[in-house]
Amino acid sequence: MSSRYEKERLSALESYEIMDTSADETLDSITNLAAYICGTPVSLITLLDDKRQWFKSNNGLDTTETTREVAFCDYAIQQDEFFVVENAELDPRFKNNPLVTSDPYIRFYLGYPLINEEGYALGTLCVIDRKPRKLNNNQRQSIKALSKLAMAYLEMQRQRKHIKETRKMKQDLLDEVSYNLRTPLNVIYGLTTILLEKNELSEFNEDLYLLNESAENTIEVVNKLAEVNRPGLGLPNKHLIFNLHSLIETLIGEISDEYNVDIKYTYDFGIPGFLVGDPDRIQQMLRHLICAQLAGRETSRLHLSVESLRKSKSSIRVKLDLIDTSADPLLQDTRSLVSQRQEVNSAIEIIKTLKGGFSKQPGYKSVTLDFDIQNATVESQPNKGDLYTEDISGIKLLLVEDMEINQRIAAKFFKMWDVRFDIVNNGKEAIDTLKKKNYDIVLMDMRMPVMNGFEAIRKIRAMKNKRIKTLPIIALTASVFDFTEAKLKNIGLTDLVNKPFNPNELKQKIAKALQIKKF
Repeated sequence: MSSRYEKERLSALESYEIMDTSADETLDSITNLAAYICGTPVSLITLLDDKRQWFKSNNGLDTTETTREVAFCDYAIQQDEFFVVENAELDPRFKNNPLVTSDPYIRFYLGYPLINEEGYALGTLCVIDRKPRKLNNNQRQSIKALSKLAMAYLEMQRQRKHIKETRKMKQDLLDEVSYNLRTPLNVIYGLTTILLEKNELSEFNEDLYLLNESAENTIEVVNKLAEVNRPGLGLPNKHLIFNLHSLIETLIGEISDEYNVDIKYTYDFGIPGFLVGDPDRIQQMLRHLICAQLAGRETSRLHLSVESLRKSKSSIRVKLDLIDTSADPLLQDTRSLVSQRQEVNSAIEIIKTLKGGFSKQPGYKSVTLDFDIQNATVESQPNKGDLYTEDISGIKLLLVEDMEINQRIAAKFFKMWDVRFDIVNNGKEAIDTLKKKNYDIVLMDMRMPVMNGFEAIRKIRAMKNKRIKTLPIIALTASVFDFTEAKLKNIGLTDLVNKPFNPNELKQKIAKALQIKKF
């Protein structure tokens, strides 16, 4: 074995991050089966680094490793096929080996190398006996098959780790980009909204509307970008009016062109034309499920069935069945399996946030979703200028925010709403201020120096003063992915508004928290 090959082999072994890890039930099942097939008291899955052989799966030995210099497996990893020693006492290479002359008194050894996709032998699947013996061809071929199965499993585990690490890096980067973009967007969106509301620059209204709309569209892009690796988490569900048939038709067209596949669908036109829900997440969920079905196939024929299950005047339950009608079998390579599982898991996360149902069988996946129905007679959505529907004038509000520009934007809205307010720079100042003055509600940023929002809320909720500890607290934050619905409740938050904030949404949530009815 050349020094270059050995260096590359060790580097490959290190990439699996498997040495000295805990027992694995799947690999233990493989070694147990190997011992049963061959009728040997010992079977092992070994991995060899530069100094030792370590037993990832150990059936029959009391030790977890040996030095590499006495390892039979060191010979086996230098082979492309079986390495067999039928009687170690008669083999000049091993007759003086301490593993032969003392416990475990090896006489028979058969090992098959664990060769990865790059061609490096990481270790072996081996069977050992304390008496000389031979194995028949069926037993040998079974060991070969089990060795390849063990290696495929290790490869799949490495792929999972790699995908997880890559997703984590992308997630951290996207979160940071999202966070840093939200502050300037908050300024642009906030100022243009205020100017449009005051109508003091009417001659520039067209430009202001364009800038305001561009900022709003950019916010939507940032939200989608940040949610790429966190399907279904962080951002609250939208309640938008949309047409499900158009959504599905557009999505199928896009995927058919992108993957050059044949996707048919049937649609129940008893489903109302206008539903209320989150079209972006529904589209994202369906894309994940379709892509999962396409993974590992050279060609694919899919059929999507959409039908109404239950309908009332105000709501409907819709069932979406994705059926694979392909004749060719799924290619069972590890990358396809990992990709398929990841896509399905991402879809399930979104379905959970939509409070839908999911079931699956081979070649078949089914989703049920509930929607409100938007009737044509229902009052139309408010115009862009009709921003405010609640009167929160006169309330006393504490804003906890460390960035001066965000303080100034928020203050302009508070003054427009005739709200009495104070502003502090961090959680510690907030607690000190709450002890001195009375407020109706707190708006809390979460990322702040000195004391962040999480710690401040924890301290507030632990106070003995009932007036303070029961105050409604709304998180007003650019760190939207620090939260899930469960975490929101666990840390004691009343609600959450993500930056850049929509003034109408913020005002409505303040009114809701204080139980102020619409006028």
